[in-house]
Amino acid sequence: MDHMTQSLAQGWGKHNIQVNAVLPGLVDTEMMPCSGPNAMTRAVKFVSKKSPVGRYGVPEDFYGLSVLLASRASDFITGSIIVADGGLSIAM
Repeated sequence: MDHMTQSLAQGWGKHNIQVNAVLPGLVDTEMMPCSGPNAMTRAVKFVSKKSPVGRYGVPEDFYGLSVLLASRASDFITGSIIVADGGLSIAM
């Protein structure tokens, strides 16, 4: 994913198209329930314990980043791999 993002950013940059990737950590979704009766309890506990923020992500955690990347404020951001995992990747 990293190389694809960077390759596309290089190829499409001349057309004023920015390409970035967001790498989420554990996020409470239908695919990976973190709460409720179908919660993946072991994974949730592990992530919450290891993560510097002490919790798993929720979709709302990505609203600001999504607005930024969709706005003109990100016109000079391209080829970036943005890790949004509550710091889990630095804690491992």
